[in-house]
Amino acid sequence: MMFILKSIFLLFSVFISNLTNAELVNSNIIRDINLKKTFPTDTTRIVLFYNSGEQTAPITEYIFSINSTAHKNLMDISASEIKTGNELLIRKLETQSSISDVDYSVHLNSPLRPENKLSIKIIATFLRHFEPQPKSIKINEDAFYRCLPSSRILSYSKSPSPVSADDNTLTFGPYSRIDQLDTAPISVHFFMEETPSIITDFARSISISHFSGSISLDDYTELLNDGPKLIDYNRVDYYKATIQRSLKNTMNGFNVHVPLDARNIYYTDIIGNVSTSHVSRSEVSDSLLLQLKPRFPVMSGWKFSFNVGYTSSLSNYLKYNPSTKKYSFKAYPYSDPIEMGIKNYKLQITLPEGAYDIEYNPSFGADSVEITTEKGYLGFFGSKKIVFSKKNTSPSEIGPVYVMYKYSNLQLLLKPIIVSMFLFGIYLAFSMLGSYIALVDSVKTTKDVSKSKK
Repeated sequence: MMFILKSIFLLFSVFISNLTNAELVNSNIIRDINLKKTFPTDTTRIVLFYNSGEQTAPITEYIFSINSTAHKNLMDISASEIKTGNELLIRKLETQSSISDVDYSVHLNSPLRPENKLSIKIIATFLRHFEPQPKSIKINEDAFYRCLPSSRILSYSKSPSPVSADDNTLTFGPYSRIDQLDTAPISVHFFMEETPSIITDFARSISISHFSGSISLDDYTELLNDGPKLIDYNRVDYYKATIQRSLKNTMNGFNVHVPLDARNIYYTDIIGNVSTSHVSRSEVSDSLLLQLKPRFPVMSGWKFSFNVGYTSSLSNYLKYNPSTKKYSFKAYPYSDPIEMGIKNYKLQITLPEGAYDIEYNPSFGADSVEITTEKGYLGFFGSKKIVFSKKNTSPSEIGPVYVMYKYSNLQLLLKPIIVSMFLFGIYLAFSMLGSYIALVDSVKTTKDVSKSKK
């Protein structure tokens, strides 16, 4: 597939709090853009130098900017010291210096003092950093994109100079004496074999049952082949390319790991059960390998939505803490750490009916957390459901979620008792009705006998 880049080369702006004559200098900046994955990673290494002049106050934060257009697809951003590897606290500023940029603040663990240097690294990961160009192609044609640099470079901008090319690497710079917030457009034309794809919507629903000692899990996935829109599709060209093994820009299948004790496994789409799947023992880990194939090949620009679910033993995920008298449930937000971005992610955990004193501790920064009450099958008072939502993320960046709650074992008897009382009530009602009918028939028979004697 061909790609064309039209991006903005961003240089970071500096903000110094409560200093008037001090100057924080970016003495060296190296920016690496990796497009080998389906979502690009932008790594910037910066050497900060405190050219104080007459000022001696230490510097505690570093401010940099990201273009607002690129920021819409930002998945994750982190900062660390290069020498020690220690993480640096990074946060988005509420007040922005420009409409076209989004400012972030990096808090320095050790204040930078006059005439000292500090090397930091900032890593930004983006969900989608390109768009099809042209917007549509025919079957088996090469796809062009407007994107960032990658392998097999065909052509590229010769400015701002200096620019050098070596195999699959482009080097812009070095540049000196760059003003704050200075930008320069660059374009690159290149080829990439990997099919660009993203998960537009993913929702994992987990239901906990103490009564059956199991969990029910259902994953809804909407997969998008993020290539140009396919036009003039016909089966002749498709089968010809399939036989020749030359079909381009197509997703034919993927693998999902499920627990070894998983049962009642299903794989469905909007039509119904999808039979093009296979379950086997995984050779890599102690789990089952579910090999999924779509009902039809997901070609360039096409979508495919499906559900995968199973039932597993609750003991694999639940522990009881006698000191706090709480249960701790460990939920895995995704089956496999695949290298694919997720535009809209949602994790729903339904607790058993009667759970209370609920706490949760997600290991990822959820955009929102909502607790609702949901009535299910044979539910009388409703079960608590916790919903974690996040935009622009990936499975490799979402860690486990821990939910702690209290639950009385007497709740296990509640449903059987209520059901038994309900059935007994029905039995009693029919018994009383039968007795009443028998009594009416007996009175009627007595009256008929008395009339016949007269």
